[in-house]
Amino acid sequence: MNFDLTYIIDIIAIVSSIVSVAILWNTIRDVRNTKKNLRLKKTQTEINLSDYDQILRATHEIETERQRNQGSHFEDETVYLNRAKLIREKSAFFSWVK
Repeated sequence: MNFDLTYIIDIIAIVSSIVSVAILWNTIRDVRNTKKNLRLKKTQTEINLSDYDQILRATHEIETERQRNQGSHFEDETVYLNRAKLIREKSAFFSWVK
């Protein structure tokens, strides 16, 4: 009986450690995605739309983020295209492009 109880305790310890690692992994991933989204929103909201260099930097950052996430498919590609389109539509330089 003591032998069986030891195995059961070991199995419970292994399962609980796997569950805790999975919870920690998801938390780290959520924090990373939140930081990424905040950085991209900051790029969108604080951009000087009359400055061509800032527009290029913002679209480059969005494109870089899209390419980085292309293999993992965290977000749909249309999200990045809509962000770049929003920046272009709000800028005076690209206002003639529809």
